Amino acid sequence: MAAIVIGSASDLLAADTLIVRGHTWASVATNSKLRPLLSYSNEWGRFAQYDQGEIALRAEAVYRRQFAPSGLSLTAGVAAQLSSDRERLAIYELYANLRLWMLDVRLGMEEWTPVESNTPLSVGSYLMSNNARPVPRLWVGMLDYWSVPMPFPHLLHDLIQLRGGLSLSLMGNEGNAKFTDNYLLHEKFAYVRIGRLPVKPYGGIYHSVMMGGTLPDGRKMPTDFWASFFAKGGSNEKFGTDFFGETTNTAGGHQGMWDFGLDIDWGPIGGKIYHQQPFADSKARKPFHYLITDRNDPSPDRFGIMDFTSGIQLTLRRFAPVRNIVVEYMNTSWQGGAGLPDPTVFRPNGTQFSMYPGTEHRWPEYLAQCDPDDVAAWEAQNGKIDSWVPLIHFVQDVHNRGEHYGGRSAYLINYGYPQGWTHDGLSMGNALVHTDQTVSRYAPEGTVRLTTRFPNIRVRALNIGIGGEIIANRLEYAIRLTTSKNYGNYSDQYKGSFSWDEQPNYLFATPKRETYTRLDLVWKTARRLHINTSLALDAGELYKSFSLRAGVGYTL
Repeated sequence: MAAIVIGSASDLLAADTLIVRGHTWASVATNSKLRPLLSYSNEWGRFAQYDQGEIALRAEAVYRRQFAPSGLSLTAGVAAQLSSDRERLAIYELYANLRLWMLDVRLGMEEWTPVESNTPLSVGSYLMSNNARPVPRLWVGMLDYWSVPMPFPHLLHDLIQLRGGLSLSLMGNEGNAKFTDNYLLHEKFAYVRIGRLPVKPYGGIYHSVMMGGTLPDGRKMPTDFWASFFAKGGSNEKFGTDFFGETTNTAGGHQGMWDFGLDIDWGPIGGKIYHQQPFADSKARKPFHYLITDRNDPSPDRFGIMDFTSGIQLTLRRFAPVRNIVVEYMNTSWQGGAGLPDPTVFRPNGTQFSMYPGTEHRWPEYLAQCDPDDVAAWEAQNGKIDSWVPLIHFVQDVHNRGEHYGGRSAYLINYGYPQGWTHDGLSMGNALVHTDQTVSRYAPEGTVRLTTRFPNIRVRALNIGIGGEIIANRLEYAIRLTTSKNYGNYSDQYKGSFSWDEQPNYLFATPKRETYTRLDLVWKTARRLHINTSLALDAGELYKSFSLRAGVGYTL
């Protein structure tokens, strides 16, 4: 990469760097409805998902200025893209970043994510991935690791390192009247790492929450910012009876992720080993825990790992033929289990009565709605239902088919925000989950109801990626192979989140296998020109598609 440099570090005043890039590409796919997943995923929404052919032109510029004595630096960038897929010129990036020592402020739309495992060969993070087009954000914090000052610096320097940040975005419904409009998206993360060693253990947490906005039916969802910030129930004064669930559960729609691992910086080997664990409610809010039924306690914590992404990413610094290796396993098929989200009974007239967290005192009212014959038969074998605990056992056995209640967590989806964690039609998290737009293009009519934004959110997958150089400093390659088993979505499998009646002819009644592959070749010339070719093939029980993309890029 070449750059225009104004001034020099020796003047100790300022150093300027301006980088200008241009890209153009053309592509074609064999499937007229759906392109191969890896041909467009984890690419910041740059490439077409559905059009059979695409021609695009992209121009971008990045300016950096370093003010050496003050520790202040400025980075600003812009990227515009003209695509036959969108038939318009669109701004993809427009941002300005300031750093003063270890403090950062980032404002705008930028192809940047704080999750370090989002690499080109990876399946992408459960949250804050590099899959969707950037959204406008304001980030504030220590976004890179900062070493805490320690006594005896010659022994303890870099021993404890911290990073973290907060962001806020104003989001819209993207012109879709079925989505919530003018809502706030708040995200935050915090990490601690043991530095100084060649293998550095770290641990962190991500939290993403949607709050406020105008619902599709025109009602205004109140905003209780601090309740949403801390994932607590909102105040009755703000939400009232119209939004009862926002006070008894948590205010807003929430998704979270634990992230643990080892950063490796050991001579010729770099990279990381990591374990990411998603959660959408209290069932996995504690790391490495999930809830499991116990006859003596209706909701104890037990050690266990259910949904997760674990992987290893290695960089072999002295072996160019195989420079990068990625191996990952992902599972989102559990999602709290198949049990109903809350204890629920249907009255004879068909109306629903549920008990939410914080309303356990209503158990006599719940019991009164139950079928007397069911109650009598259960009590004859297990004893009288005279408190909340035996009622829960009754619910599990009779209404919940032996499952623990609180299941069907539905990752990246929230009832108050039907668009879920998507932007511009793509998942803002993992790319292997399929949106309703994608599923509608391969599912035979009548096999999936498409009632949620992610009809295929329960996935198990193995991902392997290898990249390196065929000709040193000239010809690079990257190969990815991802095989998945797709289980659909509990809400579509049954006739709603609180029903055990299964949908007839449901596509994912038996899990469907799909394999995604991609090969990239990049030829770099000595004159800042690079030519790239990408081939992608999807095949399996869901659909088949092949695509070819070729492009040219130039850097000033």
